[in-house]
Amino acid sequence: MFNLSCEKDIYNKKSSLSARPPIVISYIFQDILSYQYGFVNVMLRKIGLGGCALDWMADPQVALYTLIGITVWSGTGFSMSVYASSLTSFPNELIEAAEMDGAGKFQLIILWGIRLMYHSFSSHSMLQKTYCIG
Repeated sequence: MFNLSCEKDIYNKKSSLSARPPIVISYIFQDILSYQYGFVNVMLRKIGLGGCALDWMADPQVALYTLIGITVWSGTGFSMSVYASSLTSFPNELIEAAEMDGAGKFQLIILWGIRLMYHSFSSHSMLQKTYCIG
């Protein structure tokens, strides 16, 4: 009826696809932050700041901050697309009604923006938590 080896093969391909982006990102930043040939250190040497060139991934004083920066950078695009789509989905009638009621820009942003984006915040935080777990 079903070819189990085929189903297993499809499952392995799906799970390997989800593991590729962090691997690709790590290889890209490994090349960018290489001590001898990395873009960052080469540019530092060219502008006369060769003393600031570091082994960004191996130096214990900077490695943690480098990894935090890479992680934030890799998640920013997805986060911005989630929040931008949420902002564009606001009903114009609600915003116009709030302005007619005398709401200022601050009230529109804080009271209405956060309330209307609550579902985006909660779904995005759940997705980020599942990304961190596995």
